[in-house]
Amino acid sequence: ETICSPEEYSRAVKLTELFLGGKNDELINTLKGRMLDAASGERFEEAAQLRDVVRTVQTLHDRQQKMATAELGHRDVFGVKVGPAGVAVHVFQVRSGRVVERVELGSEEAIVGSGEGPVDGVDGVGAVLETAIQQFYELRGAPPEVHVPVEPDEREALESWLSDRAGRRVKIVVPQRGDKRSLVDLANRNAALAYQTRFNQTTAARYDALEMLQHVLGLPALP
Repeated sequence: ETICSPEEYSRAVKLTELFLGGKNDELINTLKGRMLDAASGERFEEAAQLRDVVRTVQTLHDRQQKMATAELGHRDVFGVKVGPAGVAVHVFQVRSGRVVERVELGSEEAIVGSGEGPVDGVDGVGAVLETAIQQFYELRGAPPEVHVPVEPDEREALESWLSDRAGRRVKIVVPQRGDKRSLVDLANRNAALAYQTRFNQTTAARYDALEMLQHVLGLPALP
């Protein structure tokens, strides 16, 4: 008894070639065409089987697209400079492993030297990042990963907010080494340069010196 006719075998080989060749869109269209033919011919069991195959291929296709997007290096990279005069934030938008746009954010609101003492350092940067991320993605969709120099305040809540807006998982990552950390460091340097330009190089340098003196002497506020 013939289990599979030459015609059926040839069709199966063709479909396999499409799948292995990554031609999932063509494969799905072919399967949908056969499913409609089976339904029109009242071969409902065959049509149901083909429907399930289409769903499986579509699911695999979606997963492959998401994995490919992450592997290609779609991410935004934040650099931050926090100082007495204000804040500068620099963002690299990386798509397919290449920087395609640079965006600068800034605030002239003084965040150091209040009655409670300075807000600089890791804690200060974390608070700034939380606000900067919310501001930056208010009108933008986030890529699969957002790279930052330190962990922002309310990291899990931010990830949930970004994921809900993007309709997929978005991770906030603090790279520790390699090319990804190097790009974060570069974004930090760009933010520092933007800070110097925005708030006047001489004034910013004077504040930096005062901050250093405050740190060395253990003073509760800027001299």
